[in-house]
Amino acid sequence: MDSSTIVEAVKKCRHTRSYWGRVVRR
Repeated sequence: MDSSTIVEAVKKCRHTRSYWGRVVRR
């Protein structure tokens, strides 16, 4: 696994988490 791939995965995870957080906290 390349570090770039990990970074992308982390970014996606954070984005999805914040997105769900907003939907749930609606």
